[in-house]
Amino acid sequence: MGVLLIAACVPNISTPTPEGPATLAPSPTVLPFLPTEDSTNALGRSNPTSAALPAEGELDTAGLFTPTLLEPTAQHIPLQFFAEDGTILSVSFYGAAIRPAPMILLLHDIDQDQDAWGIYAPQLQALGYNVYLMNLRDRRKNAFEVNWALVISDVRLVIQNLLNSNTINNGQVAIVGLGTGANVAIFACAQMPSCTQTVAISPRPNLPELDFTAIASSYAQSGRRLSVFSADDDPEGTTAATDLNNIINGIIWQRYSSGGRGSELLRNQPDAFNQLLAGF
Repeated sequence: MGVLLIAACVPNISTPTPEGPATLAPSPTVLPFLPTEDSTNALGRSNPTSAALPAEGELDTAGLFTPTLLEPTAQHIPLQFFAEDGTILSVSFYGAAIRPAPMILLLHDIDQDQDAWGIYAPQLQALGYNVYLMNLRDRRKNAFEVNWALVISDVRLVIQNLLNSNTINNGQVAIVGLGTGANVAIFACAQMPSCTQTVAISPRPNLPELDFTAIASSYAQSGRRLSVFSADDDPEGTTAATDLNNIINGIIWQRYSSGGRGSELLRNQPDAFNQLLAGF
């Protein structure tokens, strides 16, 4: 038996000639330089030290012996407090340049708000006082529908919280009120040992639960200073001022022949605000 051998036909493939490595164009040369700016001020950089600082107007508790409020960038800042029944009490704070400082709380008349004191607060602030403007609850109601005892409680709560911040000079708290706010100022100050002075501008007679005879001894025995401003064209204000003058010994009564009530008196009698300043 014969064997058949078949040879595969393989085509001839040329062997490639080796070449040298590929040549790339050189990269451009950039002159290096050191940064001249402080990287700590870079936009977006997280600074844990700054993050730990109090917010604007927040109490700085780091200074154990000399606590102070950070200097606000605005002329005044808003504050809020919760009354005993949960009512939010709104207060505007005009901070003195140097603190601790004496405190002046300004109260408005019925059917007004803290803006009644808007043009006067900066003037007191510039004289070195911590000035607070407070919105009283139920200010849009009739005066005989308001729970004045609760309003007085609100004022006392706000003052006590501010005293706890250690930004108020001890024993240097004054309350100034317009109209019905004057009555609140008189009674709130009488109930707080920290309050040493009241200014009542156009007080009202016979407000519910506010009997002047009930606080007469408090002013007589404590040495608190009470200044009263009234105008004869505001008969109720004159009546209340007369009652106070008869009940409490040693009050300072600034009586004008005209001028109106509360904020109108300050506006119509510019000397009245100057007299108020002289009393502090």
